[in-house]
Amino acid sequence: MMKEIIRTFIQYSLLLLIFYLNLQIVNAQSTIDATKSINSQMQVLQTSKISITVTGAVKNPGTYILNVKDRVDRAIQLANQYDLLTNQESKPDSKYKNEKALLQKDRFSPDDVYILELKEKPRRNILLYRSKGGIIKVDIQKYYSMREERWNPFLQDGDIIFVPRYEEKKNIFAVYGGVNVPGQIEYSEDDRITDAIQLAYGFTSRARTDSIVLYRYGDDNISIKEQAVNWTELQKNAEKNIVLQPGDRIVIPEREDLREDYHITISGEVRFPGVYPITRDQTKLSTVIQKAGGITNNASLKSALIYRNEIAPKDFRIEQLMSLRGNTTVEDTSNFMIENEVRLSRGVVRADFEKLLNDIDTTQDIVLRTEDIIVIPSVLKTVYVYGQVAAPGNVVFIDGESVEYYIEKAGGYTDHSRSGDVMIIKRGSRQWLSPSETKVEEGDYIWIPKDLDKPFSYYLNIGSQAASIISVAVSIILLTIQLNK
Repeated sequence: MMKEIIRTFIQYSLLLLIFYLNLQIVNAQSTIDATKSINSQMQVLQTSKISITVTGAVKNPGTYILNVKDRVDRAIQLANQYDLLTNQESKPDSKYKNEKALLQKDRFSPDDVYILELKEKPRRNILLYRSKGGIIKVDIQKYYSMREERWNPFLQDGDIIFVPRYEEKKNIFAVYGGVNVPGQIEYSEDDRITDAIQLAYGFTSRARTDSIVLYRYGDDNISIKEQAVNWTELQKNAEKNIVLQPGDRIVIPEREDLREDYHITISGEVRFPGVYPITRDQTKLSTVIQKAGGITNNASLKSALIYRNEIAPKDFRIEQLMSLRGNTTVEDTSNFMIENEVRLSRGVVRADFEKLLNDIDTTQDIVLRTEDIIVIPSVLKTVYVYGQVAAPGNVVFIDGESVEYYIEKAGGYTDHSRSGDVMIIKRGSRQWLSPSETKVEEGDYIWIPKDLDKPFSYYLNIGSQAASIISVAVSIILLTIQLNK
């Protein structure tokens, strides 16, 4: 009896197990089928094409083929491209080429329909006419700054987008000062001060939100009225959140921040060359040299320089033009332009490092500016002689020796040298000076130019000119003698 019961129990258990396994297989298959169906629907949805009409102030008004996942900004972007899409379905539909067809529906006023050369910028006051009825106001700039879906909705088949005319000089207000994106903003009805700040992407970290100033034209359109507002009060009291008007300007002052990255670079013969932070308008040259561990025994203080760029690269061109307004001679213009280019690219701040460090002369302890570059070169203990000498090269420097000494050590003049035009090129400034204007110092360069070989025709021409002058002089003398008789 017990064996029968056990056998029956095992049979029912097996039947239940088989039924459970079949049920799991069916559920799994259903899940797979449902997933395939959803994926298929999603794929169809993503690849579904819709026809959208864009009209108004765009470069290429017409009908465009887009995806259902596209928003209004994508359609306007296509309509503002220089060339229409080559796909036949994407070309403007002739049905919508005539703007009067839309005007007859009393949707737009004739003055609103223009095709302008617009800048690529977010637009506001756009109207989206749904194919199934209803009008939606689209504000792409608000969508970008606030990320609210309602300002840039998804498109539906048959929608019509109208972009109104945008007058950059009139239909605008502006936000300046302590906001992340200052500048002009297209005006939209019912804009308030809080909207303006959001459209300018919010305050900067230095903005003084308690001192916002609204500038507005008076009734005479000439005078300007000022009104100070506090951001905290705007949040608490909606009545103080003033409705803007075209032409309004909002200025958010910024606190002065002395905690910017003020720094200098020191290189060459110091113990710890590198970049060092400084305090604006306070840190002096001696302080930085101390921070860098002081100079080494191999430092050439005579050749040490401080480089400073006082003109930003973007202002180079206008600075060059303004510098040429002076009364320079034709012969000197080329030289002036070279010197001015050097000044703009890498200006030099004069400081006598020897007097500062050896004689403790505080008058040489200049105040540094951010991005100054201090260069303390090594002592070369040589003078380089080149040009028209027999053996160009480095000559050991001996303090007090003349130019002729170094030229003699370099083998002396060649037969083609112009010994009267020898120049000393200073190591630090690269300035060309005659031996009568300076003395030779370590690291300087001595240049001996070449005497130009002139052809026989040159001397023949000089001789003919001299003969002509003599002939004219003799003729004048003879004529004078004849007249005195």
